[in-house]
Amino acid sequence: IRGAYATGELAGRPAVTRRPHASGSAWYVSAMLQPEGLAAVFRDVLRTAGLPARDDDSVQAEAVTRSDGTTDYTFLLNHAADPVTFDLPISGRDLITGSEAAGELTLGAYGVAVIASPRSESIPFLTLVPTPRTTRATPSKELA
Repeated sequence: IRGAYATGELAGRPAVTRRPHASGSAWYVSAMLQPEGLAAVFRDVLRTAGLPARDDDSVQAEAVTRSDGTTDYTFLLNHAADPVTFDLPISGRDLITGSEAAGELTLGAYGVAVIASPRSESIPFLTLVPTPRTTRATPSKELA
C-alpha cells in the first residue's frame, strides 16, 4: 500500500497500491487525485524504478518519443508561459520549423517541436531541471 484514503467511508483503505513482480511492478490508483497527489504518485513510481524524480512539479514540459520502426519522433511540448530548454541526446530535423536540432533546444511559451531522427534501439529519458529564468530538460538515463 503506497497511499490510503484520508476521509470518507473508505478512510484508511488502500487508494494507491504497488505489487512487485519479476523485474517490474504493477501500480493501481483507485482514487481521483488532485494534480499534486498524482505528481507524488508519479515521483514514487519513478524512484521505485530507479529513475530520477523532481520534488518540484512547477515545470510544465513534456518529452515523448514514438517510432514507426525506421524513424524516431520526439515530441517536445512546453505547457507554460516560461521558456524551457532541452538538452537533446539526439540530433535530427524539427518537422515544424524544418531546421536541424541538436544539443540545446529552447521552446518559447507554449512551444512545440517534433524531432525526427534515425531509429534508435534505446529511447532517451529526459529529466527536467530548473535553472534561473529558464527551465532546462536534460537527459539522465536511457531506457532500453
